[in-house]
Amino acid sequence: ALQLYQEWISNLLLEKNNEILSYIDNQRLLFIYDNYVGEKKNELYATSLKNAIEKYSTSSAKALFKSDLIQLWYNERAGGFDFTLTQIVKEAQKVIQDYPNTLGAVYMQNLLGIIQSKSLNVRLEEYIPTNQAFKTLVEYQNISSVKYKIVEWKEINPKNIYLKNQEIWEALQRLKVAQSGNFKLPASNDYLPHSIEFGLEGLAIGKYALITYTDEVINDFEKGKFTISPFQVTNLAVNFKDVQDQIIISVLNRKTGQPLNQIQTEILKRTNYNQNTSTVQTAFSNAKGEVVIKKSSLSNSYFDIIVKNGQDILEINNNYNYGNRNLSSEPVWNSTTKIFTDRAIYRQGQEVFFKGILIETKKDSVRPKTNQSIEVIFRDANYQEVSKQSFTTNNFGSFSGFFRIPEGGLNGSFTIETPFGSESILVEDYKRPTFEVTIPPIEGNFQLGDSITVKGQAVAYSGANISQATVNYIVQRKAYFPIWGYYG
Repeated sequence: ALQLYQEWISNLLLEKNNEILSYIDNQRLLFIYDNYVGEKKNELYATSLKNAIEKYSTSSAKALFKSDLIQLWYNERAGGFDFTLTQIVKEAQKVIQDYPNTLGAVYMQNLLGIIQSKSLNVRLEEYIPTNQAFKTLVEYQNISSVKYKIVEWKEINPKNIYLKNQEIWEALQRLKVAQSGNFKLPASNDYLPHSIEFGLEGLAIGKYALITYTDEVINDFEKGKFTISPFQVTNLAVNFKDVQDQIIISVLNRKTGQPLNQIQTEILKRTNYNQNTSTVQTAFSNAKGEVVIKKSSLSNSYFDIIVKNGQDILEINNNYNYGNRNLSSEPVWNSTTKIFTDRAIYRQGQEVFFKGILIETKKDSVRPKTNQSIEVIFRDANYQEVSKQSFTTNNFGSFSGFFRIPEGGLNGSFTIETPFGSESILVEDYKRPTFEVTIPPIEGNFQLGDSITVKGQAVAYSGANISQATVNYIVQRKAYFPIWGYYG
């Protein structure tokens, strides 16, 4: 293939067609870069691009090589090229300004679209005690200010609220507002993602949604960003415990952790997510705050829980399918694919080498599944197919291959998928870490109001301890809902 490129270039030199010549020359360098496996790959490619820029310095073809060099700086910021996003944006804008209506300018417009894209995400606890101030974490990129409203949202179907379309936005504006204001974001022009916590005032019992949005949503909906974060304000809490063929639900006071007696608890189920629910059981908690459910009553269903104490109502949508629990059925062989990658995090343009092992299990027996055809699909952060390959397992039930991560797309979680299992990898613009933080496991049992001492150590990879460093931390409270597996 390289020889064909060279012959093509030789013919174009005779024709003196610089426009086509520069494009073919550019593709030749890209081909070599994609297939080169030696050392200093990026440095050699950068040097070749700089030489080409000098070679075509008097032609608009220079823009094509310059755009490739800038794209390389962007893709390999953590791999040897010390360019900030601000510097890359400045260089990309210069290509667009100096060489408009060229292919290089188009590439740089696309790159600027990625770097300057806006993102907004908000996190907060799903259940909050009454009249108690709480925090929300705002994650943002290329946004200078965010407004917020807390609205009473019980009138909106919770399954539709996440559509985040203009109809939902307009419906939200008609709801009663409990709080509103502005989140003042620290000024930043580095095009990087940032996060900051804000405090919000306590609320009375009820169902709410925190709406955050940029000014563009009001003037031009398609260009704006907004988020919807539903939550409940309640003094009720529940815990689950799996005991043989029963599920024990403990009803507790959210503030004190004490069990609550004679609290109405309703269990509802449905066979799929969109179906209407039917009541399985309505009971009152005992002196220990417990309500007992038979697992068999939830076979092949999702279930929800509604706990009522006067005006205080706690709703928990537990969207897990518990499958058929017929313990007497004959066990069968089940196929599973275990996929291993050469690492867990990658950058765009890199190759992902993987190995898969297809096994069959039945009770305590395990065996490799040999000579089995299997299709492997590589999906991007939007779960769109990037490429796929077909393999046949060997005598050990294994297969191996690689995928190339495309450039110029979204970062995020990519998936290597088979019919019998999948594995996720992260694609990020990461920098290699220079230190490690270790925190030993916290031992002991604790309850609300206790003080806990957490110890940790920061050590540079050179072996030296890191002193006088600023330490930031977040304490999160999460409810644990056990998942009962499928019994065949």
